Amino acid sequence: MVQLLSNDYFNKKIGFSYVLYEKVQVVEPHNHDYYEIFIILSNHAIHTINGEAETLAPGTIYFIQPDDVHSFRSMPESSFKMLNIMYSCDSVNSYSAFLDPQNPSAVLTQLRQARALIPTSEMNKIMNFLKKISDYSNPSNCIFLNKSLLASLIHYLFQTPAEMPKTDFPLWLSELLFEMQKKKTLSPEFRLC
Repeated sequence: MVQLLSNDYFNKKIGFSYVLYEKVQVVEPHNHDYYEIFIILSNHAIHTINGEAETLAPGTIYFIQPDDVHSFRSMPESSFKMLNIMYSCDSVNSYSAFLDPQNPSAVLTQLRQARALIPTSEMNKIMNFLKKISDYSNPSNCIFLNKSLLASLIHYLFQTPAEMPKTDFPLWLSELLFEMQKKKTLSPEFRLC
C-alpha cells in the first residue's frame, strides 16, 4: 500500500490542493497524511474503503480521513470522472475547532466516511469556485477562499447524508445491472433506459 504525502501535492502555507481526473479506471489502495474530499462527477465508480466496497453514483461527495485506506475502480468497460480536493490536517483541524471549540474531534468523528449526493448544479458551483481559487496569487486570499470551500463541502456532508441512497444489492449485482443497461447488451425491447 502507498501513502500519499501532502508535501507532494500542496504548499503547506495554503494547506490545499485539488486535481480533476478525467478518465479514472483504477486507483490502487492508498492512504494519506491529509484529508481528502472527492466527488464523482460522471459515471459510476466502485470505491473500497477500509475493506468495504460500494458503488458510488455521479454526484457522490465523500470525506476521507488520513488513516482511511481506499481505492477505486471503474465499472467494467468504462471510466469515471472525479474531483479530488485535498486539505492539510492543520486546515481541517482548525476548521473543526471553529465549529466545536469544546470538542473539535467530535466534528471529525461525525465526518468519518461521511458521504452524500449533491446535484449537478452544486458540482458546477464547486468547479467554478475552484477556478477562482486557482486565479489568486495572493496566499492570504487563497487561504480564505479555501476555508470557505471547506465550509461549503462540509455543509453538503452534514446537510444531506440521509439522502444518500442505500441499496441492499451486493456489488456483483450492481455491476451486472450496469452491464445489462448498456445498449449493446440487450435488444431494444429489453433495455432499461
